[in-house]
Amino acid sequence: RYTDTVTDATEQQIQQAADDSIPTVWPLFWSFRIMVGCGFIMLFVFGAAFLQTYRKNITQKPWLLKAALWSIPLPWVAIEAGWFVAEYGRQPWA
Repeated sequence: RYTDTVTDATEQQIQQAADDSIPTVWPLFWSFRIMVGCGFIMLFVFGAAFLQTYRKNITQKPWLLKAALWSIPLPWVAIEAGWFVAEYGRQPWA
């Protein structure tokens, strides 16, 4: 990519090749945190719903029902963020 013959590579070409082999970190950083954050939110909503169902007063907690409704797409978001972490984390080697 930088030179046809490796033995003829200049210092600048070697440095450029080394810099290009390091993946960008911020997409992985934020995708991982989105994935973990979605998981913890789902865990909290499920735990609260289970506790209120066990106490038999889940219908008296409209905030919990709204939170359960709004958390429906969270598994998909967590899966997509996890997939991004898995695929982007392999680059540029895959």
